[in-house]
Amino acid sequence: MIDRFEKGTGCRIRDSIEEISVATPMTYARYCGHPQGVIYGYESQPWNSLTARLIMHG
Repeated sequence: MIDRFEKGTGCRIRDSIEEISVATPMTYARYCGHPQGVIYGYESQPWNSLTARLIMHG
């Protein structure tokens, strides 16, 4: 990801990084108790997805 960011933006951030944390949906489900590991803290619904919102917007 760092390589992709640096290539895509032309900004070098690698030398400034001291620590990296990575979280997956399993992390949120386990440590935060969020259903299905969603980052919002509530169970997501099919009508509340990015694709559905783009269709409704257009």
